[in-house]
Amino acid sequence: MDLNQKKLIQATLMDYDRNNDLNAFRMARHFFKMCVNEELTDSSIFRSKIKDIGSWPIFAGEQWDPKNFNWEETIYKLQELNNGGLILDVTLSNDTIYIYGERPGIHPLLLRRGLNNPTVQTYYNLMVFVAKYFGADQKQASTEMKKVLEFEYSFIGVCNETEAEDVLRDKWAIQQIQNEFPFLNWEKFIKTVLGGYKEINKNNKVYIWCKAYIRKIEKSLRETDPRVIANYFFWKTVMNNLEFLSTALRKQYYLFLQSVYGDNTISIPRWFTCLKMITSSNLNFALSAMYAQRNINEKTKNLVTDMTSRIVTKMENTLNSAKWMDKETRNDAIKKVNKMKKLIAYPKTLLNDGLIKKYYANLNISLKETHFECVIKLRKFHLFAYINKQKQPKLTDWLRFRDIFEIDGYYITKSNAIMVPAGVLFYPMFGLHWPMYLNFGFIGNIIGQKVTQEFDMMGKWYDSTGAERNWFGDKTEQEFVKRLQCVIKDANKYTVPLINIALEGERSQHTNVADIGGAKLFLLAYNLCVADHGEELGFGGFTPTKLYWLSVGNSMCTKYDNSTLESRTVSTYPPNEYRVNSIAKNNDLFAEAFNCPVGSNMNPGNKCITC
Repeated sequence: MDLNQKKLIQATLMDYDRNNDLNAFRMARHFFKMCVNEELTDSSIFRSKIKDIGSWPIFAGEQWDPKNFNWEETIYKLQELNNGGLILDVTLSNDTIYIYGERPGIHPLLLRRGLNNPTVQTYYNLMVFVAKYFGADQKQASTEMKKVLEFEYSFIGVCNETEAEDVLRDKWAIQQIQNEFPFLNWEKFIKTVLGGYKEINKNNKVYIWCKAYIRKIEKSLRETDPRVIANYFFWKTVMNNLEFLSTALRKQYYLFLQSVYGDNTISIPRWFTCLKMITSSNLNFALSAMYAQRNINEKTKNLVTDMTSRIVTKMENTLNSAKWMDKETRNDAIKKVNKMKKLIAYPKTLLNDGLIKKYYANLNISLKETHFECVIKLRKFHLFAYINKQKQPKLTDWLRFRDIFEIDGYYITKSNAIMVPAGVLFYPMFGLHWPMYLNFGFIGNIIGQKVTQEFDMMGKWYDSTGAERNWFGDKTEQEFVKRLQCVIKDANKYTVPLINIALEGERSQHTNVADIGGAKLFLLAYNLCVADHGEELGFGGFTPTKLYWLSVGNSMCTKYDNSTLESRTVSTYPPNEYRVNSIAKNNDLFAEAFNCPVGSNMNPGNKCITC
């Protein structure tokens, strides 16, 4: 998502509430408003909830009494402030329950390095800072958080890989787990972690990730000082909420992420982070609807739909004339292209107010609530929506669109659908009143590449219905492999000038094949448009076809730093300088437009023909 796109979304969220606005739209705007206003983001609500729950030694100091601490009841009380279990995590997939070990506050592979490791010490420093923020002095914070870290570390390596791999063969009824591990009320625990939205009984079947981990928990809860256990529970709760609390806590948390993981959240504007929170939450549906209704012109959607249809038509023509395909494979390919769905800009569900109201019927964020209170309600709603998805309105079309703000095209294999999100349909990718050679050069490039990919060595595995089936005949496959070798060898010859590293053609062959085939496809589609609507005017001495090719090149204009360049040389997506030159030099239509002499760099005698 680029800056222009973020600003469009920001403007959508900063727009005023209208009398006829859906409540879902108001909730999304309120969430954003509370999030970006750092003066209103504090820890008072969180601190109050923690005090109501009680039992945190950091708050109580020497007054804390272990006799008043019941670890199981504390877990249940803290659950509303967490998005997972505190000692074990519980997930639900297709009505099957899975129990996993709870992850530590730092990646387990990092914690495995030992308590004296500098990275682990950075994590410990965060723990001490938080303890002091909530009332502990330096000595208390250092001592108590050290014990918490040691407790957390004690679980590392408990589960060996062999036992973890047996999870799908280790199915239990809840009653069996209760008999084997009676230290916990499993029925109540699972129901609580799932928000109370899933009916649980003793006969429910559960997969356990690692029995050794559960035995370790049972032993630790029995033998560890209750004060350490209490501090651990409350520390994990704070850790799960740090980025939603005060500016001081949030800053310290982001410094930790930067130091340990290279995360750059601390250096970006706050509103960027708030946008990400909304787009990665269940409010994304409401935001997508607001965005589509506010920013997308129906004429734009219709024009891009027409462009996509022309590209698909030219793909069919190309397949009909592909002599290297045997008849049966060609028929399967044509069937696949004819059945290809076109999902352009946004699905119609985003215009259905009734559906949006029904989806958010169980979410009620008051316009008086703080950012943290909004987060808590959204977590609950996420669990509700996920567990009750069979009862929720069917948002299949919207879910297929992933994120309508994305600036890229997609091919959805299982649906045999080409998707062009709304994010593509803005400057600098597209203009409703631009010459069509510019539009085809920019987003035609994206669409054509995604269409072409579904007729190569990866696309062969899925047929016209999206079913998994190799529809390439043996002779067709052998011929295509020969064509692939040309693409691979061509890439292997290229050395990236700035870093003097050669490309690995084997890794990037899928992208390169799609680039070459797609370029031919979208120029032919543009010519089809010209045939229907007439020749466009050139500019500055350039013909429309030349300007089309310049538009293709401009769409791939990129500046890399050296480390990114190095990673791109061995990735599936090679540097764009190579990609655009590969597109041009392997296309007769480019050489024809620019009168490139046969045998020149941009018009080699032996071109890689992929379709």
